[in-house]
Amino acid sequence: MSLHTILDMGRAWFRGDVSAAGNEVYLDAKPGTEDPVGYRGGNFTPGLYFRKDSGDLLAPKNPDDPPDAEPRRLEKVMVGYGPEDDSDVAHWIAEGKPGGSWNLSCQRPGTEDDGNMIRVIRATSRYLEFFGRKICRRNADGSWEWLMGGAASTPGRFYHEGGTFCTIYQRDGHVVQYKIVDAAGNPLPETEWPNNVCWTNQQGVVRPLPW
Repeated sequence: MSLHTILDMGRAWFRGDVSAAGNEVYLDAKPGTEDPVGYRGGNFTPGLYFRKDSGDLLAPKNPDDPPDAEPRRLEKVMVGYGPEDDSDVAHWIAEGKPGGSWNLSCQRPGTEDDGNMIRVIRATSRYLEFFGRKICRRNADGSWEWLMGGAASTPGRFYHEGGTFCTIYQRDGHVVQYKIVDAAGNPLPETEWPNNVCWTNQQGVVRPLPW
């Protein structure tokens, strides 16, 4: 499909055009419509990204290629839209009712392979994560809690990556580890945490293993 065909389709279906420089495509809602223009991409395969957007570096395949030759595409930035696949909610994928996640990945300098595409930000309906560490989470009562840094935060709290445990360096100087989910993996209200102490620096192991 040529660029001109895409533009003709855009002009027919949307309020589409191309910039004077030729390097931007506009797709606007037609006057009189109530909804904004939207782009949706999907995937039938459970557990995979629904869609992704990439920012690529273009490079010649061969040193003597002409400027209009098909280039190599080197993915450097990727935004992925996919299911929330954490272990405590992964069963919803198989049941066809997964939550959603938004993922931003960037490639390490000096590399070109997929293995060096590092996930920087991950956002779901339950938490916000930077470089694999949750910095904000949604509590069972619907409130939000900052896990590190910033105003009104709780920097003395350290959460297990799966969200099952929380270790708190308390104001009295004691270190206490709590199990903060019930047997089904649902978050417990913080008022119930004292009933689920697993370990303290004073007493050692409080609950019999395994937790």
